[in-house]
Amino acid sequence: MDDAAGASGGDTPSTAPTSGTTSGGRGGSGGAEPSNGGVGGTVEQSAGGATLGGDAGAADNWGGNAESAGAGGNSVAGIGGAGGAAEGGVSAASGAGGASACNGAIGAFSDAFATLDVAHWTTSQTTPNLYTVDAAQGDVRLAKTDGNPAGFQNIAVVLNVASVGGPVAGDFEEFVSFSNASLGANGTYQVELHAYFEDGSFFFVVYDNSSGLNVHVWNGALNGAKAIAQTAGRFRISRVGTSLAAYLDSTLVWSTTSSSPLTGAEFSLQVQPGATGAESVTFDDFELQGACVGG
Repeated sequence: MDDAAGASGGDTPSTAPTSGTTSGGRGGSGGAEPSNGGVGGTVEQSAGGATLGGDAGAADNWGGNAESAGAGGNSVAGIGGAGGAAEGGVSAASGAGGASACNGAIGAFSDAFATLDVAHWTTSQTTPNLYTVDAAQGDVRLAKTDGNPAGFQNIAVVLNVASVGGPVAGDFEEFVSFSNASLGANGTYQVELHAYFEDGSFFFVVYDNSSGLNVHVWNGALNGAKAIAQTAGRFRISRVGTSLAAYLDSTLVWSTTSSSPLTGAEFSLQVQPGATGAESVTFDDFELQGACVGG
């Protein structure tokens, strides 16, 4: 999706959650993504995702070993070392000896969604009970049937970042997998992963059908759109130094710069105004890695 607060000419996002619930989408004028009273725009809302930690030296690791979450729920994985991998080392801002209370130690929060743990997650909908949530199958399944009230609609699964050690300064990675994405035909339907920052900025990686199936970034404008044909993949938002980038699987979607601490994360299913058909998606294997992160 591209939702946010009132940008013109593109996707717009909702207010960044620091913990707990977020709602609404982005209002834009004349752009791809509106909501909450935006005029003619498209909106995107995000949902925090996580991924299972991998072995040291893999393309997406930051060095050292991460312990992967088992099939049953949350896990905390420490990440040793700060260098050498494709994503680069952990920056001084978040490295050992940093200013945070945990001395900048790098860690990870992972969730394989044996259930939706209320200690870490909340859900929010623009219209109560419009979407269904099934978290009893070892993943998180979001769905909406045909027909919906006018305007932008979404459901977001929101991570309480404070509950896992946030805000997160310096380098971080945020992941979530999606599968069985089914988008309606009569408008724009969106599957998204969102990151929100202390300075009020936001960064969403979006899978939608706004111009055929595509993936792009929404940060108040639509960036890096790439045509795709898949209905499953793994979103990743990564910051190394000040380089902030979005990926679908191993493909770079778009990058920019950012240095503000991460304060919010969520994953989302949504529709833009005029889209009234059914949509559904399955999310799984969320992970957040960064300084002082744990669970």
